[in-house]
Parts: sequence; structure tokens; C-alpha cells
Amino acid sequence: MLAVHSLYEQIEPLVDYKYPQRKWVLNGEYSLEFEIYRSAINDESFDLLEGRSLIECENDYFRVTQLEAGLEVDTPYKKVTCVNDVIDILSTDFVYTELTGSISIVQAMNLITNGTKVTYALDGTFKNKTFEKFGNAYSYDLLKIILEKYKVEYDISKYHMTIKNRIGKDNDIQFRYKNNITGTDQQYDINTLRTYVKGFGKEREETDISTGVKSTLIVDDFDGKWDNSTSEELAEWNAKNTGVGMGKKTDVLGDSLQFRFIGTGFSIDMICTWLGGKVVFTIDGSNTKTVSLWSPITDQVKTFEIIRGLESKTHTVDVRLESRDGKNTLTKGDVLPVFHQPTGKILTTYRSRKGSEKYYASTEYLSPNSNIPQYGILHAEPIYNDEITNETDLLNFIIGELQDYPLVSTQFDYHTLVNDTGQEIERGDAGWLMHEKLGIDIYTRIVEIVDYPGTKKTPVVTIGNVLLNGTGEILKIRKGK
Repeated sequence: MLAVHSLYEQIEPLVDYKYPQRKWVLNGEYSLEFEIYRSAINDESFDLLEGRSLIECENDYFRVTQLEAGLEVDTPYKKVTCVNDVIDILSTDFVYTELTGSISIVQAMNLITNGTKVTYALDGTFKNKTFEKFGNAYSYDLLKIILEKYKVEYDISKYHMTIKNRIGKDNDIQFRYKNNITGTDQQYDINTLRTYVKGFGKEREETDISTGVKSTLIVDDFDGKWDNSTSEELAEWNAKNTGVGMGKKTDVLGDSLQFRFIGTGFSIDMICTWLGGKVVFTIDGSNTKTVSLWSPITDQVKTFEIIRGLESKTHTVDVRLESRDGKNTLTKGDVLPVFHQPTGKILTTYRSRKGSEKYYASTEYLSPNSNIPQYGILHAEPIYNDEITNETDLLNFIIGELQDYPLVSTQFDYHTLVNDTGQEIERGDAGWLMHEKLGIDIYTRIVEIVDYPGTKKTPVVTIGNVLLNGTGEILKIRKGK
């Protein structure tokens, strides 16, 4: 039975209505339609029926969003279209604030329901998700983002939403064609079937990567007073077997040497001694990096990362003896710091990351269904997830996202199935769809229910691994786990 709540909250039962149809779609449409003709027993309620009035139908409320009024043989009639009031409330509530960063589903749901009469409960385990921006949109649009981002589903009862990882039950029900289902409308779509996919996780902040190869440093020029290292210095240094040669030296502040490199950055091996001071690397005349060549314990080689993230091209470098190291007590008074030129393979360059190197994780997946001769390798578009940083999680994610099976849906008579199985079926329930002649044997779910409130007409149930939204676009229901 239906009842109408007027714009001014007067409530009257609706009678003499015709063709009632209520439609529920998983994570989508929840609507009510009917027609009503003015009669002697519904005269008052007929007039209360206007745009934005509220229709009560069993445990739910529906808002009138479309109303067609006319005459048929001098009898006034109205054709009424409604949407569930929870959906209408969220569709007309605008969220003016935003959340950023790691957001829990509680924070997200609170944001879209605060200030409304909609309540919710969570049933399941939900990980936080990262958002650049979440908000500044209609609540219903944000709900759709929540459903996709957190991989959840919802059900509605009155003004209360239940959010779960998946609604419905896993049953042992077998939906068998020409056994317990008759299939009034079947769809079998392989247009979007794919058997191979690549996946990429979070993009790295660093745009370049070390070549891992050390090259010989070629000095283009020396500015200032540079001397050759003494034979005693060379002998003592070579005895250390560091793999780095000792070239010229200077103790004049401001003396420098110049070289060039090709790439996006570099690291360099430098000679650090008891008398070491601070040197400044100047790249392309503007970027600078200061390092200390003082070693308080023993003369040794240290590797310094100087710069990275530059444009990939030839760059110029000036290395200048800048000052004493204030921590070095040996270079005070008349004792000046020393800069020893390192020689040999001491320069490691960086290059731009390419392809999968740009991501913390990358992987690929070839479905076993590729072994079906008429399928073969069918490439899906690459899948990206900026929250995943390891290959195992990424592989599991792209396997779950790949549609490597046909999209199948069929409608059937609700009472026929219930009478055959002895089980009540509800929204989101799962079972196996079997069609021997077509070779269909797939895990499937209740994705749509159309019933006819107040009538004896049998509800029509749609099962399948696809869901048709309001625009007719095929949306994949996640594979049953």
C-alpha cells in the first residue's frame, strides 16, 4: 500500500493507483513509478500528489521527481516517477568543505551525511584511502566515489544506509536455465573481455634513477694555484687501495676545477682527509651543494650525492674550495684546508626514469582464459593505482579488476526460483548461473529486483556479473571472493 505525504506534511493513503513498479539496482537506481486516476475514494489524496511530495512504500520513502498530469476521457490522471528519498537528499545536499590525505570511510560518510536525516552503519573492514581532494560536490556524487574508492556496497531501509564490503549472502543456489529460471531477457556480452593487463602502482617522487655505472671524471680546467700531490702523499694514499686516484691539490680558498656531465644529476667520490675543508659544487651556474672533505679519523673516500632531477642534457660543474670546516681543529690559524682532486672512475650519473621505473611497483597478469583458442591474448588498458607500493598487492588488484570472462545477465520469475529452491533470495545474494547449452557456469549475484507493490504480480529478478546503470553503461560487479 502507498501513502502520500503532502508538501505541508498532510498524510493520506493512496488508492486506485495502477501499474506500480519499484526498481532496485545494486549500488544504483532505487525508484518507484505508478499512475493514478481521480476517483470518488481518492479525491483528497489525488490533490496532495505534487512534485516533491513524498510517497511511503512499505519501509521506504520516495520523492516525486517527475509528474505528468492530463485527462483521459474527462478523468484527470497523474503519472508519477519517484526516487528513493535517501538518494534525493544526497543528490540535493552540497558539501562545501574538503578533506585531503588519508581518509577513513567514517570521515568520508560523515562528510556526506552531516546535516541530513540520513544515518548509516558500517559492517566490514575498510582501509583508509588517500585523496588529493574529497568534497566540494553533491553528496550523492561523493557517495559514488566512496563506493568505488573503498570498494563497498550499500542498502537502504527508510533513512538508514548499511555500508558493507558486499551486501547479500553467499548461497549454494544454482540458477539453472529452464529449470528454476525461465530467462525472460538474457544478455551475453564479450565486447569488453580481456585476458592480459599491465598494472602500475604509486608513482615515485624521484623522476630519475642512478645509472649504476661509475665513469672517469675528465677535468676541463683548473682555476687558481693547483700543485701536484707529493710522492709521499701519493704513496700513503695508494697504500689504502681505495680505487680512487689522487691528482692535484690546492690550499687556496677560491681555487676550483670544472667538468661536464650528461644526465639529470650525479654523485661523486671525493677524497676526505684530516686537513679537508668545505667545497662548493655549482651546477650550470646556479644550483649549489656544499660538502665537507674533512675526515676526523683517517683519510678515506666518501660518496656524495650532489644533485638530481635536472633536465637530461649536458651540464657544467664548478667545484671550489670554499672555506675551512669549523669542526676541524687542525685547520686553524696559518693552517689552511686542502682540496685533493680525485681521479679515475669516480662519477656516477643519473638518468630519467623510463616506463615501469617511474613506479614503486609494476606487474602484469595473463589470465588462464587466454588459453581458450578463440580468446587468446586480449590486451586491456593498463591499470593504475596510486595507493599501492608493492608488487603482491598490485598483482592482486589488477587480477580483481581484469574482466577476463563474458558479461552475462538474465531475468527470471522470483516465485519460480523460491518454490524450486525453498530459499528466500534478497538483494545482492550470490549463486551459480548455469546454462548447459550455452556452456555458461559462472559465479553471479542478484543485481536488480523489480517488484510491484500492492499487487500479486510476480517480481522480476536480474542476476549476472554485470550491472546496467541509468545510462545503459555496463558496469562490472567485482568477482566473488
